[in-house]
Amino acid sequence: MEYAKQSLELASTALGRMGKTEGDLVEDFKGMNQVAFNWLEETRMKYRIKDFGFVFERYINL
Repeated sequence: MEYAKQSLELASTALGRMGKTEGDLVEDFKGMNQVAFNWLEETRMKYRIKDFGFVFERYINL
């Protein structure tokens, strides 16, 4: 839910700075929101650690 809120804020801020745009504002907003959400989700998955085995090997099994 947090990523959805962040992506909405990013898209809203970006479109607000652009001023007048040619084309459909709703479609532009949807596209920017989806790109921002996908980026946030991919970044979270990339840097989220699921396996802490290396920590156990390094510090517990000295």
